[in-house]
Amino acid sequence: MISNADLKRTVFDLVGSEHFPAEMVERVGGYTMSLPLFVEYLILDRDLGAEGWSNGNVYVGSDDDVDGYYAQLEAGRWPDHPVAYMTFSSLKDPSNTRLCRPGQTNMQVMTAAPRSYEFWGIEAGPASGGRYRLGDKYRERRAQVGESILEVAERALPGLRDSIVFSEAATPITHERFTWSTGGTSYGIECTPDQFLFNRPSPATPVRGLFLAGASTMGAHGIAGTMGGGVMAASAVAEANVQELVGHRLLG
Repeated sequence: MISNADLKRTVFDLVGSEHFPAEMVERVGGYTMSLPLFVEYLILDRDLGAEGWSNGNVYVGSDDDVDGYYAQLEAGRWPDHPVAYMTFSSLKDPSNTRLCRPGQTNMQVMTAAPRSYEFWGIEAGPASGGRYRLGDKYRERRAQVGESILEVAERALPGLRDSIVFSEAATPITHERFTWSTGGTSYGIECTPDQFLFNRPSPATPVRGLFLAGASTMGAHGIAGTMGGGVMAASAVAEANVQELVGHRLLG
């Protein structure tokens, strides 16, 4: 069994802490989760490729106080100087006709967001049975954050908001609902010095037949990190260096 689910929910809910050594239970319980994301999924009635845009990601901000920015988020506040991270699905995969119609662009605008339920106007998360989608405070906050990051993104892409023909927002609460991620995070446990490399769980666990993959393992988060973590999990299951075996096959 390979669990790609949230680490804390794997240990405490899916398997049960009684099946793990007390030291591991304490360590997993003490991990700090990464801040979650807020994402706007957009279709623009513009072909950014034809306008000369590349398929690279774009980071937009107006302040270099990174520590202050994260401190405000950790305190459950919307930052004074929000940032926006833009990525363009249809420019990265132009042959995929399901992403948008010809002449349009499929893109996402995202940012780090507070994890606190209070900020989002709810008392309990969906993993605990809390309801949120129709709450007035939640809807107001979702709209406020969405408008805030689109305003930031428009500094790099003038006319962005006027060209939107489809928009769907995902909050940290959305992420918790669909993946049961602790704190609504996409990135698992934080990549801090005391939670990095060998301070993160390895794929093999003390429970016979149970292996771990995903952003909270030694591979860490991000596309490359989680892919690497998957290779490490496969290696642990196969008791072989899968990366080396795949390399030999590719090289002939």
